[in-house]
Amino acid sequence: MNQLATLAGSAAAPAHVVQGQCFRALATGADTKLFIDCAFESFTWKSGLLQGVRFINCRFAAVCFEQVQFERVTWQDCQLSTVQWTACRLEHCTFNAGRQDDLRWDRCTLRHVSFSKSAMARWHMDSSRCEHLNMIACRQEGLHCEDSVFSDASWVDGQVLDWRLAGCRMQRFIVAKTECRRVLAQACSGSNVRWIRCRLHDFSLRDCELLSAAWSHSHWHGGAINDSALQTVCFDHAHLSGLVFQQLRASQALFDHAQVSACDWRGLDAASISLRQARLDQTQLDNARLQGLDARGAILTEVSLRGADCRRGKLIGQDPELWARAQLEGARFCEELTLDDAEWRRIHQPGFRGVLP
Repeated sequence: MNQLATLAGSAAAPAHVVQGQCFRALATGADTKLFIDCAFESFTWKSGLLQGVRFINCRFAAVCFEQVQFERVTWQDCQLSTVQWTACRLEHCTFNAGRQDDLRWDRCTLRHVSFSKSAMARWHMDSSRCEHLNMIACRQEGLHCEDSVFSDASWVDGQVLDWRLAGCRMQRFIVAKTECRRVLAQACSGSNVRWIRCRLHDFSLRDCELLSAAWSHSHWHGGAINDSALQTVCFDHAHLSGLVFQQLRASQALFDHAQVSACDWRGLDAASISLRQARLDQTQLDNARLQGLDARGAILTEVSLRGADCRRGKLIGQDPELWARAQLEGARFCEELTLDDAEWRRIHQPGFRGVLP
């Protein structure tokens, strides 16, 4: 019987409890299913199945898991430090409370794995796959994800500091009601990527390609979107300040009811952009390509549209003095009253509650 089998035991074996012991190798009974107040230090677990085991208030330090499959394993109020996971598979596992520092995930698969009310620092995830990964009310500092895949992943009611996503693919990737500081997503791709009701500081995208993305109802201060293509993007009801857009291409861009201040969006390429009831202040849109602009009810204060292409736009409901104060040298306007986007809105249902392709 291999080492992992001696730890997990069979599904039919009676539950057995081990409490207050320190392990530097695996030498536990075959029936062990519950560990309380135990310490696991400085050894490696290799090649096996760990199933239906619970760890409560245990400590793991300098432990390596290699090619281990975890099924229905629970870590409750545990402390994990300097733990390496290599080519492991976790399914229906839970980390509840406790702390996880200096964790490395290399070529792992996480399916239906949840972390809740945990404190985390210095995580590295390389070439891994996460499906139905949930982070709930967690505080993370130093999260580096590289060449990994996220599908149906969510971060909710938490805080993430110093988060880097490099070369990742994301499908149905949702961050909601979370504070994020110093975030960089570089060379990432995917669809249905959403940051909803978040507070974002120094948040940037670089060289990304997303079929659909949203920052609805979020407060985003400082950062940039550079050299990126966002086919459908929603900023409805968002508060945006100090953002720089360079070489941003968006087929459909929705800023309805957004508040925008001190942003530099010169050269923005948004073939169909909606600014319904939006408020723009001290924002530069020089040489922007805004064909199909819908600015009904928008309020512009100290906005520069020099050389912007606003043809086929709908400019209804503004006080004429607002446009008189805008900087419009070389801007092109040709109102198109027949433009109707009702069909597009019916199909795409834009906004943070909609279903984007």
